Amino acid sequence: VLFRSLKASVVLEVIMTAADVAHNLQGWEQMVKWSNRLYLELRKAFVNQRGSDPQHRWFENQIGFLECYLLPLARKLEDTGMFSEGPQFSQIVETNRDRWLTEGYDVAQKTIQEGETKYPAIADVN
Repeated sequence: VLFRSLKASVVLEVIMTAADVAHNLQGWEQMVKWSNRLYLELRKAFVNQRGSDPQHRWFENQIGFLECYLLPLARKLEDTGMFSEGPQFSQIVETNRDRWLTEGYDVAQKTIQEGETKYPAIADVN
């Protein structure tokens, strides 16, 4: 009983962790949509002097996030056995990562430009 309770707690913890970044486990369009929204939120905070500039290494940081955080998390979700058989989540993350490596630079540049237009820094206005 103690082991089952512990296992249930671990599974719930993994699911709650994944819930925060679930858009990245749903395919390219969702990943790009919510990553762009995050960038714009961080850009607005930067312009309001409430954070650092997200522009620096945005493209590269997304690769690191996909490989070092999301891929291990996706594998943990699969290891719980609570979802369909096979590596569905990890395949989605790997596909997103591979697509980001080929299309992500252009996506990032477009998002950065949108952020500069929507939330110009004080120095950008002059």
